Amino acid sequence: MDFFIVTVKGLNSYDFTLFEEVPEFYACYKMLNVKNHHVFNEKFVLNVLDLKRIDLATEEDRRYEIDCWARMFKVGTWEELRMIAEKNKYMSAAVMAMYELNADEIIRQQCMAREEYNRYEKMMARKLAEANEQLAEANEQLAGANEQLAEARKDAQEAKERAEQERRNVAKVTRQLEQERSNYEAEIARLQELIAQKQN
Repeated sequence: MDFFIVTVKGLNSYDFTLFEEVPEFYACYKMLNVKNHHVFNEKFVLNVLDLKRIDLATEEDRRYEIDCWARMFKVGTWEELRMIAEKNKYMSAAVMAMYELNADEIIRQQCMAREEYNRYEKMMARKLAEANEQLAEANEQLAGANEQLAEARKDAQEAKERAEQERRNVAKVTRQLEQERSNYEAEIARLQELIAQKQN
């Protein structure tokens, strides 16, 4: 909040400077007749604090601590308010009154913050449970894949062993056939020699 107006009827706040061409920290406006400049009522005034321009506070403003009052409206925490007002009993009373008036709102905000925290905790717990469930499913799928891989490796090893056994069997049979062929050739040669001897 950067602009404040105090009237006899209440307190209003604005976030703009009334007259940019003539900035002023504290100004007092009265209603008057535009023809003869007669003031309508001395009790009906607009006391304006431009919270953006505290730097324009005059010596008189500072003497009456108007700049301190203005800073009260720019703080963001109750602790800052108490620090500003601790040296002025009127400011302290005003801060206490503001605190009491806003106590219910503070409690409401605390309750809302607590509810928001509880919602956040529940949401995070739900997301964590979902993540754990997805992780469990992924682990189960990985375990299944590892089992299939182990089976495939076992089958491949068994196939390799069978192939090796078949190779050894073929080599053995080949040797046997070669031996039998050699024996047949020797027998044929012997018979041919006998036949030749009988013919002579």
